[in-house]
Amino acid sequence: MWEAFQRVIQRAEEGEEIRQIEPDEIPIDIMINDVLRRVILNPKGITFTQLIRGTKRMEIIVSFLALLELLKSGKINCEQSAQNEEIIIFPTEKARVFA
Repeated sequence: MWEAFQRVIQRAEEGEEIRQIEPDEIPIDIMINDVLRRVILNPKGITFTQLIRGTKRMEIIVSFLALLELLKSGKINCEQSAQNEEIIIFPTEKARVFA
């Protein structure tokens, strides 16, 4: 997952020069709800790249942190068929309590 995160950051950096990051730009609890909602709307799975759709560095970082929190809480599962392949994220039964 770390490699996928680095690729997303690299793509954002190629398209945008980032000089300063505002620390309170996106509250983590709002991002957790947004990420979970998008995962639930895609019960057959959503790719990491589709899920982390931000263009600003802070938005990508907060999305990644939200993803890690959802993994920790058991609301999502991640699968990867091989190293360097796309990561697919699925909702769990715990995620459906949110809906």
